[in-house]
Amino acid sequence: MKKMRMFLDIDKETQWLNEMDSKGWECSKVNSFGIFYFHKKGLENNHYQIDFQEFHRKIKFEEYVKFHEDFGWKLIGGSWSSGKYYWQSNSTKNERLFSDPSSELHFYNRALNQYLSLAVLFMVFFFILNGNLNISIFRWRDAFYTPGLWEMTGSVFWSKFLFELPFAFLRWGAHLVIGVFVVYNFFISVKIQQKINQIKKLL
Repeated sequence: MKKMRMFLDIDKETQWLNEMDSKGWECSKVNSFGIFYFHKKGLENNHYQIDFQEFHRKIKFEEYVKFHEDFGWKLIGGSWSSGKYYWQSNSTKNERLFSDPSSELHFYNRALNQYLSLAVLFMVFFFILNGNLNISIFRWRDAFYTPGLWEMTGSVFWSKFLFELPFAFLRWGAHLVIGVFVVYNFFISVKIQQKINQIKKLL
C-alpha cells in the first residue's frame, strides 16, 4: 500500500507512522516525494523516528547509518544528500532517538535550519522567476500571451481563452507552486520554533 502525505508538524508525522504500525501497517520505505510504502506486518510493534542531518562527505553519512544500526535502528527513508531521515526499530529499548530535552533541542534546531534554508531558497527562485517571466502571481492575466484577448467577447474569446489556458497555467503555475513551497516551509519553521521555545523552558 502506498500513501502520499505532506505534514505541517514533524511530531504529527512521527505519530502518524506509529499509529499506522499499531493498526497493522509497517512502513518499509519513504521516498523523497513524500510517498510512504506500507505492508501488512506480524505481531511485532515498530517505532518510528525522524532525524535531520547534513553531511558534506558520504563517509560521514555511512558512519551515521552504521552508528544507528548498531543500536537496532533501520533506515527506511533518506539518502546521503536528502537531509531528512526516517528510522524504524522493533526493540522496546529503542522507542526514541532523543530521550532528553538537550538532544531534542539539537534535533529541532537542525530541523529548523533545514526548513528555513528551503524557504529562503524557494523564495529566491520565486523572485528570479517573477523577474524573468514578467508574470506576477497576483497578475494571472499576464500569463496569457494572445494579443487583445481581454477585449474579445463571445465565442471568439472562449475559443482563444480555452486554447491558451493550459499554456498560461504552466507559465503562471510555476509561481504558484514555488509560492506554496515558500509558505509551507516557513509555516513548518514557525511550528518548530514554538517547540524549541517550549524545550528551552525545561532546560
